[in-house]
Amino acid sequence: MDRRTRGGAMMFSPRSEATTPCRLRGSGSEAMKAMRQPLAIFAINDLPFMLSHRLAVATALQSAGVRVMVAAPPDVHSQQQLASTGISFVPWGISRRGMQPWAELGALAALANIYRRWRPDLVHHVTPKPVLYGSIAAALTGVDGVVNAISGLGFAYTEEGGGSMA
Repeated sequence: MDRRTRGGAMMFSPRSEATTPCRLRGSGSEAMKAMRQPLAIFAINDLPFMLSHRLAVATALQSAGVRVMVAAPPDVHSQQQLASTGISFVPWGISRRGMQPWAELGALAALANIYRRWRPDLVHHVTPKPVLYGSIAAALTGVDGVVNAISGLGFAYTEEGGGSMA
């Protein structure tokens, strides 16, 4: 992928050819010769939010020749809507409200495993927890293209979340 800056932000555009060298693990020369499309993974803790706020970005990437996947907690109705766009879904066990240290560490490890398995060229983290966990997972797995986008103030700042800022 070509990387170009625009207004200080890193922009990605596919190379003129349709594929880039695959970064598959393994010692076989076949893995090294394999070719694939660039891959972007969106990590989000609320799939309906992805559909309402980031679907246009994901479909624009698709139109540019990038394969797009979404890692999020399962939601049958939203998964069906996502599938109708040709975007792949990867289940990711993360809670929007959870604050149990071992469960949160498990969510971080699960995302790192997703990145390690799929070897994305670009990851786009949406909402606070995915931004935090996704940035760590990307650093641990060698993902160079990282976009972090936090919408709103987050659950902690709502009356329901017990925040005094509401």
